Amino acid sequence: MMDQKEPTKREQAKRAKRQLIVRCAMTCFIENGIAQTGIRDIADRAQISLGNLYNHFASKDELIAEIAQIEAADLTRLIADVTAGLAFEDFIPHYLEQVATPEHAILSIEILAAALRQPALAKPFDANRKTLINALSAHTKAKPAEIEMILDAVEALGMRCGLAQRKPKRAEIEGLRKMTAALA
Repeated sequence: MMDQKEPTKREQAKRAKRQLIVRCAMTCFIENGIAQTGIRDIADRAQISLGNLYNHFASKDELIAEIAQIEAADLTRLIADVTAGLAFEDFIPHYLEQVATPEHAILSIEILAAALRQPALAKPFDANRKTLINALSAHTKAKPAEIEMILDAVEALGMRCGLAQRKPKRAEIEGLRKMTAALA
């Protein structure tokens, strides 16, 4: 096993700046929409120069791809729970919690709209979903198409809750769990 050396202060600062830019981009996308947000808006929000932003990201599309990587990391944690033995029906509330925030709902709609205009933007998000479906399929009796329908239901409920700025109701969660239990 190779020892990983500690990142230098410069590397840490660079990583922190990238994270700041991504957070600011997400805030701008949520508040104004992806199509209406320019790179200058993101730089202004991050309080950095346009050139500094371009040192980290060549385009708005690269920022969206970085958001897909963040989503992938979040899904990796959920997949690890399933791999460790979390039952499919118990996975559902965890996933719902992740997708039911107002920020997630709005950002999802914005990314979907941007992907309709530029289909290449959807590729990393589609790959994330496929990874999740494959992981769930490997640990349940459910077929990928069945898992996809459950995920669609969870995401739809999450979006409705996020946009209404409310938590999912117990009955809604239990309904999803019952649907899922039949496939586990």
